[in-house]
Amino acid sequence: MRWRSRGDDVEQLRRFWDLSTDLFSIVGFDGACRRVNDAVTQLVGYQPEELLSMRLVDLVHADDRAFAEEVLATVANGEPRSGEARIVCKDGTSRSLEFSAISEPDRQLIYVAARDATERRLQLDALRSAEGDLRAAEAKYRNLVERLPLVIFMDRLDEVSSNIYTSPQTLWMLGYTAEEWVHDPDLFVKVIHPEDRERVVREMTGQRPEPYLVEYRMIRPDGRVVWVRDESFVIRDDDGTPLYGLGYLMDITAQKEAESESRRLEEALRQAQKMEAVGRLAGGIAHDFNSLLTAILGYVDLARSADDLDEAQTNLDQIGRAAERAADLTRQLLAFGRKQMLEPRIVDLNDVVRSAEELLRRLAGDRVRFRLELAPSLPQVRADPGQIEHVLANLAVNARDAIPGIGELTIATAAVELADADAPAYELEPGGYVAIRVRDTGVGMDESTLARAFEPFFTTKELGEGTGLGLATVYGIVRQSRGGIAATSEPGRGTTFTVMLPQVREPDAASPPGLPRGSERVLVVEDEPALRRLVCTALERQGYELVSAQSAGEALECFGTGGDEIDLLVTALALPGMPGRELAEKLAAAHPALRVLYTIGYTDDPSIARDADHNPLLERPFGAGDVIRKVREVLDA
Repeated sequence: MRWRSRGDDVEQLRRFWDLSTDLFSIVGFDGACRRVNDAVTQLVGYQPEELLSMRLVDLVHADDRAFAEEVLATVANGEPRSGEARIVCKDGTSRSLEFSAISEPDRQLIYVAARDATERRLQLDALRSAEGDLRAAEAKYRNLVERLPLVIFMDRLDEVSSNIYTSPQTLWMLGYTAEEWVHDPDLFVKVIHPEDRERVVREMTGQRPEPYLVEYRMIRPDGRVVWVRDESFVIRDDDGTPLYGLGYLMDITAQKEAESESRRLEEALRQAQKMEAVGRLAGGIAHDFNSLLTAILGYVDLARSADDLDEAQTNLDQIGRAAERAADLTRQLLAFGRKQMLEPRIVDLNDVVRSAEELLRRLAGDRVRFRLELAPSLPQVRADPGQIEHVLANLAVNARDAIPGIGELTIATAAVELADADAPAYELEPGGYVAIRVRDTGVGMDESTLARAFEPFFTTKELGEGTGLGLATVYGIVRQSRGGIAATSEPGRGTTFTVMLPQVREPDAASPPGLPRGSERVLVVEDEPALRRLVCTALERQGYELVSAQSAGEALECFGTGGDEIDLLVTALALPGMPGRELAEKLAAAHPALRVLYTIGYTDDPSIARDADHNPLLERPFGAGDVIRKVREVLDA
């Protein structure tokens, strides 16, 4: 383009026009190009001569052309305009331009300044697209989060409860709105069940694993208790710095109630199995017990008519042995037939088997030869002896029923090292175990029957001859004892059940030699005179100061006159008028340092057994030495 020379100012404007990277053009009111700078020609690819033969609107993208015509008309009327439009270059590519336009009406010229905004437009479009995608993703995931049957939450990590976000499901699950959780930082701790609160707060403020999982109870505003599973993990930035915690609460109340009901049914079924076996034992026990009573009464007569002390002592020894045997029979029958207050302890399985031997012989019956093969020096295990006897009884009944005529039942023990290859069969880890094998010479089982042997309600017996719960009960007891069980069998070649219980290395603390002495003051409450006299006499001989009462009312009177001097209450749990538990609570309220030892015989009141679960307990029958050792143990605890 050529300019008329008007001095230095014109020359400077010409240089600015030619060298600027912005796009300058002059068009007439009719839209025809009059002048363009080099930046325009470089961008659109047309030569200046070509552009001067075109209207500026001819360069505009077809979709923006109406807008361009409207801008030209508006500017021609004297109104400045700016905006953005696309142009089409000679090579067919499209570019976005930001422009401003003003007019000089006297000369009927429009001056247009523009800048290439293509890259910025692409970035802006990409950003808008990303924002749209983000909004869509946020809507999708928010919809997902707020429709799940879970409470999703986000917390800061500096406190136990510093909620950032809680999903709205919290209203129907826990009875509180999301806003209440965010605005009340103490709400979380307040609604945890009081029995779980200390544990949960301690775990949450300690060193937590990731992900963190805990189950506890929460209390709704309407008083309903909700069990929740709380699982969370830590969100971190790129350098590993913890930012916040993210997790969920799941309502597991129905699951917990089902588990509780399942445990109740399992215990009821187990009890039914016990009572079935007890019924079979009743005849034999009655026979033996009557024989022992006959021996006791007979030796009492002989002792009374003895000519000298040696003969009397001999007869008394026989009475003692017969009484101990009678006590063993009673204890064995009661421990097997009722809900026991026994706990797992370190035991020698040989002792457990020997203790149950007579019971097992009776269950096996006269036509089955019963044998024991007990390994010497057996390692100890931690188990509930009563439960192990239950296992052996079920397996003995199962074996007896599998033997059609004359046969053999063998119970063997052994210390074994369970190898890697054998451990899966017992669902155990390799290591040291004590094995109890119950082997019979019965009809055996084929492969398909063996595979279902431990299934609840599966039985090969005729209708009415079995519940199918015996082996399922055995399996449950063994697993609860951290052990495993497996069976091997072939049709016509008998069956062997092998129970594996893990060895323990620490033996029980040995009892100190002799009977311990003491000087403390003991209150004995017992309604049976002979038993009360036995306990008092045994303790007085060892140096204790005794106060006795035959009822709870009498005990309260004794305590009222010297309660501060009484160190130990020995009371029967079952007392007429007021249970021993209630008596102990009344006395302990006035004298919190009072120690309590309960004595218990047979009772069909399950609440008494439950109340004694966490208190020292002495089960009848017991001897003088038993009560002396137990009293010392309670006082020294």
